[in-house]
Amino acid sequence: MPSVEWNRRTWDQEHTWSEFGDEWNGMAAHCHQPYEAWKQALLDTFLAPYVTSATSALEVAPGYGRWTQHLVGRAGAVTMVDLSPSCIEVCRQRFGNGPGLSYVANDGTSLPTVEDSSVDFVWSFDSFVHMDLPIIRAYVEEFTRVLRPGGHLVLHHAGKRGTPRAVARMTSQLGRPGRVAHRMVTQGRLHDSGRRADVTARDVAGLIRDNGLDLVRQTSAWGGQGQYTVDKYRDVITVAAKAARP
Repeated sequence: MPSVEWNRRTWDQEHTWSEFGDEWNGMAAHCHQPYEAWKQALLDTFLAPYVTSATSALEVAPGYGRWTQHLVGRAGAVTMVDLSPSCIEVCRQRFGNGPGLSYVANDGTSLPTVEDSSVDFVWSFDSFVHMDLPIIRAYVEEFTRVLRPGGHLVLHHAGKRGTPRAVARMTSQLGRPGRVAHRMVTQGRLHDSGRRADVTARDVAGLIRDNGLDLVRQTSAWGGQGQYTVDKYRDVITVAAKAARP
């Protein structure tokens, strides 16, 4: 499964980051939709309702800023946290050092320098899909700490089916046939797992509830007819909230 070290090496050194990472045409094509329409619908559904000029936003793993560009200027403050120093530096060069913008290179599990109850909105897309459950658990604990009462988080993560870690234990010693069997059982895919971690929607829902957050929604599709999706690799988007104080 993708480790912190794998993620740091991949996104800091190996990935080419074409188009500033705006590379999800394949997902839009999978649901037979134009990419710009797919992306705009995602923003309208999962980001815009939670962000105003008064919002303090936190983005984990911004990469080269393909989603950050929609937070900067919309939110009152934006903190970008990434385990890749090169990604943080590109974001700094791209968005500058204006008021309310903060850049943090972290260890891949924690939110150093982010104060308790200081964030209204947490966003992460196309990063938690590559994080195994213990890493997600550490981040959710941190999100619980930094979110203000009434704040929201939106996480795009792996959503494999069944009990993928149990399947992995059975197939891990079988080489390529075992990897194919694992993909077929947990993702319904013969080729290319997308390097998704062995995480289910139920796993993430459990972490949300275990940390006292409210699960608002888990879905892989949106739009009037559910025409926009992230289910090419069986991904899920989870929306959660920290209860407002009475």
